[in-house]
Amino acid sequence: MKNEIQSAANLITHIIRLARLNISEAKLMKFNKCLIEAMFQRFRDHWIPEKPQKGTGYRTMRFNGTEEPLTAQAAKNSSISYSILIQAIPIMIFWIDPFEVCYRFGENNSIYVLYDRNSPGPWTHHPKLHTTKPNSTCQQALLKFKSKCRSLFLKKSPDKSV
Repeated sequence: MKNEIQSAANLITHIIRLARLNISEAKLMKFNKCLIEAMFQRFRDHWIPEKPQKGTGYRTMRFNGTEEPLTAQAAKNSSISYSILIQAIPIMIFWIDPFEVCYRFGENNSIYVLYDRNSPGPWTHHPKLHTTKPNSTCQQALLKFKSKCRSLFLKKSPDKSV
């Protein structure tokens, strides 16, 4: 359960980092820790390795413009404004199951595996993977989505027209 949860939390934190919202690295790391704790609390009684698909709906995290409860709780516990933080996260879905974490950017795009039982450890951001030829499926998907929806990853300036 540890690697699966840490992988999902690490990717969410990395996406927020990419948005450059002037959140310090220390606050991002605290947010990451709080998110991992919130996920452990929520999933612990709904984690059945013998039946990995059982409870998958309960372990789904959906970012679609409405409040995602685990992320909101982690933001509050790490003193980050959820309304600012959620601007950084594009529409996406995570399925966090025993032995596998999958995600999808948008509602109709491909589903990617972030972590599986053959992974050497939890997914983590490695700056060396940010090249023109990423060597991981997650990095490829993130870079592809980033290039399609560049504005989602740039700090938005408020509309001053009235």
